Amino acid sequence: MIETVNGVISLEYEDLLKESTANNVYIIENADFKSKADGLINGNVIGINKNVRTSRKRTCILAEELGHYHTTAGDIVCQSTVSDRKQELRARIWAYNKLIGLNGIVIEINKNVRTSRKRTCILAEELGHYHTTAGDIVCQSTVSDRKQELRARIWAYNKLIGLNGIVNACKHGCHSLHDTADYLNVTEEFLLEALQYYKGKYGIYATIDNYVIYFEPSLGVFELV
Repeated sequence: MIETVNGVISLEYEDLLKESTANNVYIIENADFKSKADGLINGNVIGINKNVRTSRKRTCILAEELGHYHTTAGDIVCQSTVSDRKQELRARIWAYNKLIGLNGIVIEINKNVRTSRKRTCILAEELGHYHTTAGDIVCQSTVSDRKQELRARIWAYNKLIGLNGIVNACKHGCHSLHDTADYLNVTEEFLLEALQYYKGKYGIYATIDNYVIYFEPSLGVFELV
């Protein structure tokens, strides 16, 4: 799962909790383990280490432990035999198929996001994460996390706007930020962020085909003759 403020990519953690209840599996969500394990299962009881903070990681751990519940027989903690290791892999495969599968990843958008324009921008960024992000970047605590966040946004800018989109908006008579955002079906905030990115990348202006796009002093498109 990849989390943002308004969008989430993944099967919800709460959905796995509901499925556990339906299968009479009891979940201890903040277990105080003596070991360093992130998750453990004993019979129909699954414990998730209290030190696991992010819902993303808790989702992955719970899915794997449910995989053990559905596929594992006996005590395989020591992983001392080929059979133990095969069962460990089988549980992980169950989790992979549950959370990802061949049908891809589910993207969910916060129900409080009402406008289709904003939903479009959020969906594009989440697709950007799907195509460009690796690992858990929720905390944004490292330079790598922040670079991946930006990479996903750039993917969204290019998907919904791009230099061609700016030129096409001008061809359709859009001469203001509001009109351009309306034509491209994005929010003005999203368009402004994209323009700032393009200005940082290209400078005061950029050229595409026989057009020049100026980012300063205001957005303008001119055809070369």
